[in-house]
Amino acid sequence: AARIHLPADLPLGPIYWQVANANGISSTAIFMVSDHEEVLEDRYRQNPQRLETLPVVVSGRLMKIAEVDRYQFTVEQDDLVSLDLHARRIGSNFHGVLTVFDQNGKRIADVADTEGLDADLTFRAQAGEIYTAELHDLDFRGNRAYVYRLGFHRGPRVVTMIPAAVQRGKNQRLEFSGIGLVSGEKQRESVQADVAGQAGTKAASFSYPLQTSAGVVPVALPLSDVLEQRDSELTKNASGSYSLQIPGAVTGDFSADGMERRFELTARKETFLTVAVESRALGSGFDVSLVVLDAAGKEVAKNDDAGGTTDVQLEWQPPEDGAYTLVIRGLPSSRAQRSGVYRLHVQERQPGFQVNGPQQLTLPIAGKAELKLKVVRYGGFKGTVTIQIAGLPAGVSVPDSLIIKPDQAELKIPFEAAAEMGCVASVIQVSGLAMIGDKPASVLLQTPAAGNLCPQRPDANKINGILLATTMKAPFEINLIGKNRQRAVHRGTTYPAPLEIKRGADFKGEVILQMAANQSRHRQGITGPRMTVAPNQSRVFYPCFMPEWLETDRTTRMTIMGFAWIPDPQGKLRAVTKATNANVTMILEGALLKVTPQRRMITLRPGQSQQVSVRVFRSAKLPVPVQLELIAPPDIAHRVKADPITVPVGTEEVALKVQSSASADWTGDHPLRIRATALQDGKWPAISEADLPLRVLPVAVD
Repeated sequence: AARIHLPADLPLGPIYWQVANANGISSTAIFMVSDHEEVLEDRYRQNPQRLETLPVVVSGRLMKIAEVDRYQFTVEQDDLVSLDLHARRIGSNFHGVLTVFDQNGKRIADVADTEGLDADLTFRAQAGEIYTAELHDLDFRGNRAYVYRLGFHRGPRVVTMIPAAVQRGKNQRLEFSGIGLVSGEKQRESVQADVAGQAGTKAASFSYPLQTSAGVVPVALPLSDVLEQRDSELTKNASGSYSLQIPGAVTGDFSADGMERRFELTARKETFLTVAVESRALGSGFDVSLVVLDAAGKEVAKNDDAGGTTDVQLEWQPPEDGAYTLVIRGLPSSRAQRSGVYRLHVQERQPGFQVNGPQQLTLPIAGKAELKLKVVRYGGFKGTVTIQIAGLPAGVSVPDSLIIKPDQAELKIPFEAAAEMGCVASVIQVSGLAMIGDKPASVLLQTPAAGNLCPQRPDANKINGILLATTMKAPFEINLIGKNRQRAVHRGTTYPAPLEIKRGADFKGEVILQMAANQSRHRQGITGPRMTVAPNQSRVFYPCFMPEWLETDRTTRMTIMGFAWIPDPQGKLRAVTKATNANVTMILEGALLKVTPQRRMITLRPGQSQQVSVRVFRSAKLPVPVQLELIAPPDIAHRVKADPITVPVGTEEVALKVQSSASADWTGDHPLRIRATALQDGKWPAISEADLPLRVLPVAVD
């Protein structure tokens, strides 16, 4: 667990974070900074979670296969309500399905994320009505990494605007399109407003309070340094192409008339141009592409799907002076009905450069590592670039002179860690310095970051810092005895994997074994405990439990990790890890134990008890007593219980007495399970489980 303190003036939006320790560095992930009320999913609830007020954002996860999370809410007056799912945008690799039901169970709105761009929906809510929102994966998958943020917002909703950006320091009339902007009803409507583009700021956007008859709607407006126009404001030539000036930007709508637009411009050979076409970045439902034609109609350049998006980003130098035609095409997706807006932006690219490199660097204590940087020059710049590094921790050194000459495109920088330094992690800043003309220019390194699986812009997953961490080598090895053979294991039983611990000459301590969090194949419920290997032990058995529902037509593999607490050169204890030299490979055979309740479900009123007949089947290979117990969800474990029963050898059927508490506030359906446990060789569990649904009825009234 970690506690993060956020400055009060921290901008809203995504924050990239990662962790480092003595073993290395994680990839980056994302958390969101918001100004809404944030609540956590009640993990162990059985009924829909109640949301008291809107707006609110719920953080939860689809942890189990076939899991469906449900939330209930009401509104005090008739209003529009929007649900907005953040999952893939924060790195969760699932496709969400959102459904809203009224209090009679009627489905009134739904949407499925079939394109991997996350899902949202808007519906008209009636005052006092109880609504239930459901969320699940498109294929009903579950995983502890399937974390999401589900926002519930009230009021009108802006989808697009034309023009799609505002020029800094200029007043401009914008047309906002969305749902309920005039009437407050669930229908597409448009309003216009005069907007003043903020001057004197380098921010990429600002929040504009759009006044509507149904309330104020905050809208994030992008800022631009060029003239922003509608395509209807441009002049068309005889061939039907719009005339566009450089620099300039134009916004249009594919859904108006056709899915192709042509723009004619005049360019000089010695210029370098940047051409961008945005659609996904604007929330539009079109996949755009660009082709550049010369005066004779010959293709001279093209671009499609830049930077992990479906938008266009083209760096282009005209081969000759003259007129060129930009042909933009839009391919509609399932979201095309939302919006067909696109924005074309053309400007000259001034001489400059950028520095690229990896996002992380691991450096062994008393060892060396290499950081490889690449410089990309553009706009005619061909000069020398000097590299500077800030934020190096004490004990880490690099050469004094770091220069990328004009005829070079990369630089390999050797890093060295002192033998006496400890394990540290530090964000270092790498920058490039150069003279462009008679002016100095400084550029921060850009590195690719993970975390956003559906970036809207080509530079969305770029950050500036490199995380450097010094690491230690584990002073032990863990070897699986007979690593190349497969083991036949019965479903529902435990396989004791034989391991050998080899310690280095200077290490005599404990080694802790546990199942690795990241398995080479789907876990499907296989588990292993955390166990400690004493300093005087070198051979142990690690218990690998195979659930009874595992498939028998595939092999199952378990990865085991070991770690030990080792002092670094500064004397601070660090957890140093090492994986086994091979995975434990098992093929599954039939179960040795099966438990079956003789009722499909039980029905109780609060305070009542009931006898449930349970049958236990054992293989001849398992002639041992069986322990029976009742397993209840954590939220009702104090309300329902049954005393454990030992089923002796030779007995196949016993009665389990289920008792309920007298509280009247837990009526409804609850999932119970009966678990049977037997010990092979007196220590290795064989387990079978069976569902026993419980229905708690209201208290009887005379």
